[in-house]
Amino acid sequence: MVTGCFPGTFSSVSVSFMVDTGSELSLISRDCYSKSNLPVDLDGTRWSLKGIHGWPVPLGGCICDVPLAISGHRFDHHFLVSEEDMGNRQKKVILGQPWLQWYTACISYTHAGAMNMCLWQNSEGGASSFQATVSIPLCAPDSPRNKYSISTPDCKHPPIEKAQPSTLNAFELISQCPHRDMCPAHGNCTGC
Repeated sequence: MVTGCFPGTFSSVSVSFMVDTGSELSLISRDCYSKSNLPVDLDGTRWSLKGIHGWPVPLGGCICDVPLAISGHRFDHHFLVSEEDMGNRQKKVILGQPWLQWYTACISYTHAGAMNMCLWQNSEGGASSFQATVSIPLCAPDSPRNKYSISTPDCKHPPIEKAQPSTLNAFELISQCPHRDMCPAHGNCTGC
């Protein structure tokens, strides 16, 4: 599977955001933080983080109410500064669970391999009552990392040929799924 990444701005710095639904924190690299000229609350150094390999990752503080811009919309939030190398230099900002929950992120997948994320600035109503503020294509069906198809033996329906980014809300996505009433494997379809 492809990691969901997309462009935006962190303060006034152009960055690549990486969606990490497993991260309990939203993080920024020390390098990117230093370019932002934002004040850091050093009280954030008391927080602890266990890295992907199990050992502790030092944190350099917390940046509160960081102005984020995605597709011309603001999605401000708090970020902790990672003192550890965050790997690929292009992915300088990790959007973890706090950010994803705050903006009621809804990630949808298609059989063809597309992955889209909808965000709501007004998280009070969320996916059930408002059209998303923005729909972000995280992965195209023709991505080279989506080479292999997975088929379920009990599903006789062909995969969707071409996926298009959607501006529909979550209810509309589910109601338009071509498999919603046809296949036991898709009985609780969430918008395939």
